[in-house]
Amino acid sequence: MTTLSTWVLIIFFTYRTYKLQQNNGKAWKVLIVLFVGLFAFMINWNWHGAQLGFAVLPLGVWVSYMALKRKEGRWERYRRFAWLGFWSNYLFLVTAVVAVPLQQWMYPDDRLSTYISSTAHSRLVGLHPSAEEQITIDSERLLAMVEKAEPEGVFNDKWYEDLNLNSEPQESKERFPYMLVGSVPKWGSGVRPVVFVEQDGKGILVTMQKEQYYFRMAQSVMDKGEM
Repeated sequence: MTTLSTWVLIIFFTYRTYKLQQNNGKAWKVLIVLFVGLFAFMINWNWHGAQLGFAVLPLGVWVSYMALKRKEGRWERYRRFAWLGFWSNYLFLVTAVVAVPLQQWMYPDDRLSTYISSTAHSRLVGLHPSAEEQITIDSERLLAMVEKAEPEGVFNDKWYEDLNLNSEPQESKERFPYMLVGSVPKWGSGVRPVVFVEQDGKGILVTMQKEQYYFRMAQSVMDKGEM
């Protein structure tokens, strides 16, 4: 969404520059010079999960200059658009920086509602022999519990005690034997979570590409019944 809005601004600035400039070139050439001007040597770094790029060398501007200087007056006609392309990299940078806190405000990582906003078509899939065949998900109860779910640490002290101290190896069970499929994350979040349900039906483990989030609910969201 932020990328689309940035392109709208770039097209707007290009249009304004084109209209204000007295010696206009052809519109299609303006667009080509603009896009070539975008190419630059970038310094990239990761900030709160967002990939940010800082344009250092205007490679596209240099290419445009070398191509246009051969004919007198042509570089002067199009150079504004070449530089507009280069400076547009900073517009992408600014919108990306602004988008990070905005994304966290609209789609907080520590709220289960970010990852589960609709449960109309949700169902459980057993992933381990310890998963009971007659267990089903109560979609309405799950949706009601989503807003009340509390985030907790992944693999905390209690998990360690249950796994290593309170059970024999032959008696150990998979903590998350069910996968929740068919649920829908919040619209516009862009997340693609893999959601697992705990053995007691009160815990939800959300797995993302680089992070995991664990939530506890006051009631079990599972029922025994016919599959």
